[in-house]
Amino acid sequence: MEVDESTNDIEGIADEYGVYYSSDGTTLLRVPIQYQGSLSVPEGISSIAEGALYGCKGITEVTLPSSLLNIGDSAFWGCKSLSSLQLPSSLRFIGESAFAVCRSLTEISLPESVEDIGPTPFRGCNSLHTVNLPSSLLFFDASMFFDCPLLRHVNIDAGNRPFMSRDGIVFSSDGSSLVFCPPQAAIGSFEIPEGVSYISDRAFFDAKLLNTITLPPFIDMIGDDVFEGCDNLASFNVTESNKFICNHGILYSTDGRLIRCPASYELSNVIIQEGTTSIAPGAFEGCNNITHITIPSTVENLPDRCFYRCRSLEHIDLPLTLCNIGKSAFSLCSALKEINLPDDIESIGACCFLGCSSLLSLTIPSSVCLIAESTFDECTALTDIDLPDNVTTIGEFVFADCPSLSAIELPSELQHIAGGAFTMSGLTAIHIPDNTRQIGSYAFAQCPNLEMVSIPSHLKLSDDVFDQSDKISITQRS
Repeated sequence: MEVDESTNDIEGIADEYGVYYSSDGTTLLRVPIQYQGSLSVPEGISSIAEGALYGCKGITEVTLPSSLLNIGDSAFWGCKSLSSLQLPSSLRFIGESAFAVCRSLTEISLPESVEDIGPTPFRGCNSLHTVNLPSSLLFFDASMFFDCPLLRHVNIDAGNRPFMSRDGIVFSSDGSSLVFCPPQAAIGSFEIPEGVSYISDRAFFDAKLLNTITLPPFIDMIGDDVFEGCDNLASFNVTESNKFICNHGILYSTDGRLIRCPASYELSNVIIQEGTTSIAPGAFEGCNNITHITIPSTVENLPDRCFYRCRSLEHIDLPLTLCNIGKSAFSLCSALKEINLPDDIESIGACCFLGCSSLLSLTIPSSVCLIAESTFDECTALTDIDLPDNVTTIGEFVFADCPSLSAIELPSELQHIAGGAFTMSGLTAIHIPDNTRQIGSYAFAQCPNLEMVSIPSHLKLSDDVFDQSDKISITQRS
């Protein structure tokens, strides 16, 4: 979130310290970013506005009134010196990222009055070790605690109906679902407790000290991204009579789904087992030792983030049956130099090859008509790209920061070039097709080598399309 750090344009009443309140005295609007020390919010305030204390790094303590009902989105974002906070029993709503990046906050208790919490309220609170949640809380998601590496205990009031906690770990109230295991509760080896049949999405998110996990036979289902961010996970122990198997160290379900390859997988060459029909999102995320992967013909789709951050991956054999590639599927595969896409590929997700800094060339199959945003963003070695004629749209930042890309032939059916599509690229000349109807802002901005531009006469351009591309000479074709 971006918040205007100044208070010049705020409509309200300022007190002697420059803190702004609404004219009716019910809302705290903005605290000056340079504010230091303790802040006492007066009685009668019922709401703290979005971003009200955004970036107030010098605030160490905040006293909240008993009249407070709502804390807005990002209200305390970046209050890095705030070490403790007592939330009043009147509080009902906590907004998205309300306490994000409060890096000194170590413990917090939510009162029984809280009815709703927005996404990622404690994101980046990297000193937070204990959270106490009330019986009134009806929703829980692991994303509440993204980037909270020291979190050890999430305690839930015994009267809560949907959830319970045991040793700081969150379960469904009947114990059948493991909902969230804090990073500091999963150190070394971890065995799923008896009675658990479902492991929820992102249940072990960011458990960087987890090395081995044991799956007993009563597990029926494993959610998506369960082991995301478990960078030191090395092995799975799967007991007999299980719905999951471990083949060459990789976890599969018995119905043909590849669940997860451990991030610390030691082998460099991976051959996905025959009969695999689907791959879970992020299944190989962060597997930095793998250099070569072979995918069987039974796989038709690659999910989002499938090979994200596989920084040593050099070769991948894709099956001819492949139809779709998800978002960020190969993002940050910085060793990948080439890849052959099957002819029947129908879609390539956004950011698919973002940050593939060794990728030299690629041919897009003729079945693709949209190049989604940031597909080749930061492909700094890319010199040659072949786009089929039926591509009608090039999305935002598709070829941004591709300094080695000096030439490209745009498809004859191209209608739309989105904002920033070629910004900071190495293009020396560009021919805009006759069918092109729109070029977005900064599409060819900061292209220091761009000199020759040919456009159809019907095309109207805004002044910022070639911003800071100072060498250009534009020719309009009739």
